Amino acid sequence: MDRSLGLVGRWVGGSVALVSCTIALLTAATSTLAPAARSLSSEERRAIARKLAEEEEPWRRGAARAFPGDLWSRDDAFFSYEQLRIRNAAMTERTAPGDILLGIDELLRQDPRGRKTGAAPCKPRPFFD
Repeated sequence: MDRSLGLVGRWVGGSVALVSCTIALLTAATSTLAPAARSLSSEERRAIARKLAEEEEPWRRGAARAFPGDLWSRDDAFFSYEQLRIRNAAMTERTAPGDILLGIDELLRQDPRGRKTGAAPCKPRPFFD
């Protein structure tokens, strides 16, 4: 009797695994590919980078309000705002985030005045969360 329950359990388990694999394979075989991201022209990259540069100061002020005494966390919060906005811009333009980042990089290399291009050094904190 124990042996028959073991065989039934193996049969049920094997059937579940087989059905799951079949469903996964059918889903993969019948799904459509996402459309390829379009490449931005240098003018489009420059325009988006300038727009993001205009938004940079409010992001920095918000990060400074959130972390008044912690420069590292302030930079981290700023880069979080920036990363979110870059992803949103990439989705809006139907392009890869790398194209948006390339535009920002080109703009910073062309004219870095007034913009922070580094990060605060990470220092040990006197407290632990």
